Amino acid sequence: MDNFKKHLRARVFICIDDLIITSETPEEHLADIDEVLTKAEQIGMKLKASKCEFAREEIKSFGFILGKDGIKPNPEKIKAIDEYPTPKNPTDIKAFLGMCSFFRRFVHNFASIASPLTALTKKDTRHFYLDPGMRNSNEPS
Repeated sequence: MDNFKKHLRARVFICIDDLIITSETPEEHLADIDEVLTKAEQIGMKLKASKCEFAREEIKSFGFILGKDGIKPNPEKIKAIDEYPTPKNPTDIKAFLGMCSFFRRFVHNFASIASPLTALTKKDTRHFYLDPGMRNSNEPS
């Protein structure tokens, strides 16, 4: 893929099998798309039309929404966290914390906020009870 990008003028971000083309103007974007598609054809790269999206202000990729204003969490992923069942044991808590940790860059003092749950994952913790109705007072219900 590095060889693919090497000879392109267009700004292309490649991650695994995703190509993201960013451009300053709609006209530049059309030219960039043409350049990338031409290069893909030259090297025999196959693209699946049903997976292609063109001229988008924002795209969903890797659990985030990427756009001209930067990166933000995908609301669908946040909904999955919000609807996660109440953990019943340390393994469940670790899974929940792992899911939440994916978005830690968006949560100021994430480690401090998560520390009470992290403490419940320690080996010397014998038992615990989490009230399913328990919510942080700063969270929307």
